[in-house]
Parts: sequence; structure tokens; C-alpha cells
Amino acid sequence: MASRTRSRSNEPVPTIVSQNLIREPEKEICSFNNADIAALKGSGAFPVGAVIRPFDREVRSDTSSDEWVCFFTYPFSLGLRYPFPPFISRFFELTGLSYVQTMPMVWRVLMVLDQIKSRHCPDLCIKDLPIAYRLRSHGNSHFLLFSTSKNPLILKATKNEYQWQRKFFFVKRDSIDEGFDLPVRWLTNANFRDLAPPSAESQPRIKEVYRLPATERTFSLSLTNSSQKSSSEMYVPIINLEGFQLDELDSYSSLAPIKQEINPKPADTPKPSSSKTATTPKAPPTSKTRASSSRKRKEADHPTTPHVFPFENHGFTDSSKFMTCFLNQGLERLVFLYEDACGSNVMLENKLKKAEATIADQAAIATAKSEHYEAKYKAMTQDHQSAIQKITQEAQAKSNVAQVQHEQDMASYRESLKNSVIISLIQARLKMAYEARALGVECPSWNIKAWEMKLKDLGGNLVEPPSKPAAEEPAKVTEKVDDAGASKDAGGDAADEVGMNA
Repeated sequence: MASRTRSRSNEPVPTIVSQNLIREPEKEICSFNNADIAALKGSGAFPVGAVIRPFDREVRSDTSSDEWVCFFTYPFSLGLRYPFPPFISRFFELTGLSYVQTMPMVWRVLMVLDQIKSRHCPDLCIKDLPIAYRLRSHGNSHFLLFSTSKNPLILKATKNEYQWQRKFFFVKRDSIDEGFDLPVRWLTNANFRDLAPPSAESQPRIKEVYRLPATERTFSLSLTNSSQKSSSEMYVPIINLEGFQLDELDSYSSLAPIKQEINPKPADTPKPSSSKTATTPKAPPTSKTRASSSRKRKEADHPTTPHVFPFENHGFTDSSKFMTCFLNQGLERLVFLYEDACGSNVMLENKLKKAEATIADQAAIATAKSEHYEAKYKAMTQDHQSAIQKITQEAQAKSNVAQVQHEQDMASYRESLKNSVIISLIQARLKMAYEARALGVECPSWNIKAWEMKLKDLGGNLVEPPSKPAAEEPAKVTEKVDDAGASKDAGGDAADEVGMNA
């Protein structure tokens, strides 16, 4: 383990390139730091020998690398371990999606379906899922399973996970099984039916899942896969990384408890007897199990001393040496604890200073943001008012133009109406004049040529003179002439009056 750690520390960190698929990368900056990585290593989420890249704030999750593959922590918080169960692995094999671009609800759905497959529907497969779900991009090329029905197949799986996008890390491909088979780049488009086409048996299988009780189709935090680790065993206490190098983290799975050293106390010396030699009382059973770790480290420098020194068998000098050695060990222990406390105090003071600086920076950032958004709001308000004023002016101008156009149209309509009336009257006058002439009646006041010229100027159709009628009885002819003369006089007067008005 140590040799592998040293060789890895001498390797240059390979360059990884962002695909620039995240619209606002500042909102998805990685927050999974080295302490979290150490806890993940100790949790057993990955096989022994998996190499996890140290925390780097500048690296984004949408990176493309032939040597590193990105994971996000949510599936491991559910109790999953790598390699994932075959049913879940088959989903990513068919779709080609990266682990880190699938939203938490996808993992919830797959976990519940994996349980259903193992308990109730052994023939259920990934190619059956397009009957109930379709892949849908939800911004930044993150995909979820969108239900094709109002009644989702898996219940309570759509709850959002707070800041799941920021909790990711990178594992070296050659340190895990099938690492080089995992996708290098993110997908931007995915049609679930094309990637995993359903078969003829898919519809009956999905209906069989629908017939299960709602409790079997509901996601809950108590749900764990029988072949995976329980979620309660996921994280272990975080190690204090002060004074440790990153390469040393592989050898620590949890924070080793500090055992308090029991200072040995001289036992009561038994009274010597003339018949029996003095016996040394045995140490209590707990003294052996609670031996100090510092004493074990110092065994090479100091001889092993019994818990109870037989003062009665030694003189004052030997007893003094023992007491001096014992007091020196206690003093060394106190000095060690004091230095450790001082170091912890300095570390806490440095963290406090950093926290104060961070709080001050956050306050400055908040103030700057407030001023920025206030100025932006004022600018938007001014632009809004200017736009409203401009729109009002344009609407008023259009209204004025429409009013003028309406007045012009009404005047033109009245003129055309007058012309139509005059044309009709002149045509009627000419028709009566032609009919009277055909009957042999002539009226000197009828200016037929002037009427024809007027009709032509107005654009009206000329009236054709009628053919000469057959001879009629004199009395009837005289009566018709009198009637025609009277009507023509009336029509002529009306036409003259209309013409004068025009």
C-alpha cells in the first residue's frame, strides 16, 4: 500500500478539459473536499486500490479525460458501491450517459426497480423502461426519467437533492474495473426508445409492475440493495487532516481513538513474612487492555517496567530511580498533551481567522451584489418607463393617422355616393327623353347633349335610345306624351338641382 502511494505521489496530475456544457459553472463548483474523500475511501464505496484524485476547486464535472472518470456522491449516499448492480450498470451501458450527468431521481428509480426485479419480476429489463419513462434533459445536459403517464411507475422519486451537482470527485480509470469502458464525454441528446428499444413483452412487464402494491413501488431512504452496502455504513468519522499528507490518507479509514494512559500507582506493600517471600499483587485486568499507545511507541527507548514496583526488595536508590523514571514519563506525557493542545489551538485560531476573512468577503460580495442588482433594477425601471412612453407615443401617432384616414375615406365615400346618385338621375332623364322622342315628343328645355356630356364626365354608362314602337291609338299616344312630358319635367328639375349642388 505504501509503495503504491509513493509512486502515485510522484506522478504528474493529468490535464482534464471541460466540455463547457454547464451554463453557470460558478454555481456548480465542487464542494467535495479532501476530508470527504478520506471518509469515502474508508466507507468501502470503491474496491481497494481505487485512486481518487485530490480535491481541486477549479475542475468542473463536465470534463473530458481519458484517465479520470467523474462520479457524484449521491448514489453512494444511498448505500450503493462500485461496481454498481448489473441492472443499474445495464442502464448506463445502453444509454451511454455519464454517471455524473444523471440526476438523483434516476438513481432512485433504478434502485427501486432493481429491488422489484429481484423480488417480484425477474424478467424485468432496462429495455422495458421506455414504456413508462423517457429521457429528458433538465438544463446543463443533466438528464432525468420523465414519466409518460400521469401515474408514475415509481412513486416519491422526484424530490430534489440540495446541491447534488457540487458533490463530485474523480477516480482513475485504470484503478477500477471496466474504467476504460465508461464514457469520456457527456451526451447532449438521448432518445430512450432508440437507445433501449422495447420488445413485445415490455408492455406486459410494466403492467405487472403497476399491479404491485404502492409500497413496493415507492422510494424510501430505508431502501437498500441486498448486494450493496447499507446507507448507515456509508460515512465514517472524518479524519483531522492537519499534519498529514494526502498520500498518507490511504492508510487511515477512521479517526483512531486516543486512549488515555493510566498512571500506575504503587500498590500497598504487603508486610514481609519470615516464612514466605513477598508476593507482587497482580495488576487489574483493565490495566492490560488500556495500555497507552505512547508507551508502546517508547518501548525501544525505555525498559519495560511493571505496574507495581517491589519497593521492599530494593533499596532507596533503586526505588528513587524507579520513581524518577515514572515521573519523567508522566511529565513527557503532559508536555506532549500540552504541545498537542497548543497545536490544536493554533489550528483553530487559523481556521477562525480564515472564517472571519471568508465572512468579511461574503459580506463584501453580498453588498456588491445588492448594489449591482439595485442599479440593475433602476436601469430596468428606466428602460421600462422609456419603453412605455415610446409605445404610447407610437400608439397615439397611429391613432391620429387612422383618424385622418377615416375622415378621408368618409369624404371619398360621400363623393362617390353623390356621383352614383347623379349618374342614376341623369340616366333616368336620358331614358325618359329617348322614350319621349321615340313617341314624337320634343321638349325645348331638354338639353340631351349636355346630359350625355355630364354622364360621360362622371364615368357613367350611356343610355341606348329605344327602338321606335309600333303605332298606337291617338288617344293613348297623347296620354303617354302628356305623362312623359310631366315626368321628364320633374326628373329634369331634380337632376338640375342635384347637378347644381354637386
